Amino acid sequence: MMFGKKGLLPVAGGASVVLAQAFNAELVLGAYIGVIDAMTNGMSGGTSGVITVRKGKEGPHLWPDPARMTIPTMWRQHAALYGATGEKMRHAFRNGPVVCNAYVMGRQWLVQHPATREVRTNLGYPAEKLDTTPVLEFYERDEPGGVHVGLTRKMASKVSDTIAEHAKMLRLVTVATAVAQEGGTRIVLELRFPSEHYGTGVEWMRVVCATPQGDLAPDDPVRQ
Repeated sequence: MMFGKKGLLPVAGGASVVLAQAFNAELVLGAYIGVIDAMTNGMSGGTSGVITVRKGKEGPHLWPDPARMTIPTMWRQHAALYGATGEKMRHAFRNGPVVCNAYVMGRQWLVQHPATREVRTNLGYPAEKLDTTPVLEFYERDEPGGVHVGLTRKMASKVSDTIAEHAKMLRLVTVATAVAQEGGTRIVLELRFPSEHYGTGVEWMRVVCATPQGDLAPDDPVRQ
């Protein structure tokens, strides 16, 4: 499959095709549901809420009924079209508070520069460096400007204890990052889905491609 000059990937239907690590959507969804169930039962009294970025379906939706069925269905709809999207579902648990951003189809997407037509990752790296790893990210709350306030050490320990059994059983990788914030050091926890257990190999896939402003990138003009 040839794409011409490096970085000038074709864009159609709001997506571009890149060679990247693919993941088994059903395996990832099963593990994701298990972790959210554990957090809902252990840190939210049996019910929690989830908000989406899908137009007309923002929510909040109540977990487990009906969101335990409807939210995975939303993920499957995109998994049928894309290999990676950068989309998140925002779960909230009362006994904390604790927030979990679920990036079931990876945390990164592609961005096309309107002037040069070059396609890179949303972090500015070449498209071939796209990280498609599913991630569940735990922190305390959001502040204006998109800043995540991390967990206190005590709360991070409580979250870790709540999900530890599932993380071990499901072979998820736990990453704790200390963040210097107002009031002292806070912790952001991540559960990552390693390709050794959840991956299906490197393959060509459609990945959501946006403009720098966040709109879906327009189709490339047809070249004669």
